[in-house]
Parts: sequence; C-alpha cells; structure tokens
Amino acid sequence: YGVEVWGGSIPKSTWKELNFENVQKHFLTMFLQVKKQTPYTFLLLNIGSLPIGIMARERVVEYMLKVQKSPSQMTS
Repeated sequence: YGVEVWGGSIPKSTWKELNFENVQKHFLTMFLQVKKQTPYTFLLLNIGSLPIGIMARERVVEYMLKVQKSPSQMTS
C-alpha cells in the first residue's frame, strides 16, 4: 500500500526481501481453492495477472515520471 511513496527509496535487494510473491501465491491459492503445490506462474496465468512485485515497481516508475513531468511547486 502506498508503494509509489516508499518504493522508490528502497534498494533492489530489499525488494527481494519483501517477498511479495509468497504473499500473492498464498492469497491466490486460497482464493482459487487449489493445492499449495500449484505453480505460482499457473496461478498468475489463471487470473491474467503479473507478479505483484512487478506491478509495484511499475507503479513506482509511473509515479516518478509523473513527478518529473509536473511543474515545480517551489518558488524563487
């Protein structure tokens, strides 16, 4: 939640530590009522989604581009 704000300030190694995929796999396994052994990629294909870590990074990049394009709020 709020990845646009905090996501740009954390290093790449921390993204891996956050383990978004395990959380998403657990949720999808319960939601779809399938066995825990179901491959993560199959779950994503079934719902037509990308891994949540990729979606989070995409939101960070979109936000950073939006900020760069916005007029400066600073006055001289």
